[in-house]
Amino acid sequence: MTRTLLFYENGIAYDNAYTYKERKGFMTPEQLREAYTKYIDERKQSYVARMTNINASTLSSFKNGKFDLYPELHERLETFLNEHR
Repeated sequence: MTRTLLFYENGIAYDNAYTYKERKGFMTPEQLREAYTKYIDERKQSYVARMTNINASTLSSFKNGKFDLYPELHERLETFLNEHR
């Protein structure tokens, strides 16, 4: 099955709003969810929401596996987690 590339942004090739082709150095949605869950086990979700400018309910739904983040939000959360390890 061949997927059509819809757009390319900030070094990530996206084939739709929820999934992207893996690229070395970037987290998959599952890896990001795991890192985020581990991070908020020790800290407040509201702090992450404030620092990343991502709605807390969006982060909660992402954490619980209801959906993957849009590319822009994915990048913001990944950058935040990489800077606050």
